Amino acid sequence: MAKRLWICLAALAMMLLPTHAEIVVVAVSGTDDIAPGTRLASGQSINLPEGAKLTLLSQGGEMQVLEGPYSGEPAANNEASTQKTDAAGWSAVLALVGDPDARSDVMGASRVTDGAFMVPPSIWHVSVDSSGPRCTLPDTVALWRRDAGQGTDISIRSSAGRLTDVVWPAKEHVFSLPNEFAADGRLMVSIDGELRDLALIVAPEDLRQAGPGAVFTWLMEHKCQRQALALIERVHAGLNLTD
Repeated sequence: MAKRLWICLAALAMMLLPTHAEIVVVAVSGTDDIAPGTRLASGQSINLPEGAKLTLLSQGGEMQVLEGPYSGEPAANNEASTQKTDAAGWSAVLALVGDPDARSDVMGASRVTDGAFMVPPSIWHVSVDSSGPRCTLPDTVALWRRDAGQGTDISIRSSAGRLTDVVWPAKEHVFSLPNEFAADGRLMVSIDGELRDLALIVAPEDLRQAGPGAVFTWLMEHKCQRQALALIERVHAGLNLTD
């Protein structure tokens, strides 16, 4: 009986031991020795030459940037999410960051570092270059377009109301909507007669102060992949999320 009890207690102790979250490389510059999507084993050391930079994301929601020269294991930090990313969500992250074609499809062009895609001034800017899910902060919806070479006529429709025959001026990438449009649900945007069907998701207020990893996890959970990739690029470039 005592032996059986000891075995049960040992098994319980093993279950309660902290587990090491898997880590994936989400952005790379300055080296060809490692690629985005590379998964790091627990305790694996990294060697970076001078000028190289890696941005890492753990399954626990931690995000960190390593700059060369660097040698050693990624250091733990206190920016973890409260919950480990579920298997399906983590698989989506791995597919997105590890597949250049997936990144291209989501962003609408090749990688940001190739210069073909302009990162919006904020990860919370709502791109109207295509249809799909978009995430925004409470009390504000800032539409964003990549090509601002000419003025366009736009119309907006959602459960919050309508805007019709409004001009989006030339050379303006951002067009802010009245605050009441910051509501969960369908947002229909017509640009010179071309319709964009957006599914708008409003972030909780406390996400404004959250760390990059927690924000990234929330964006992925709500399928705002374009904005999640923009976040990665901003973090990798050393930019503030709200600049």
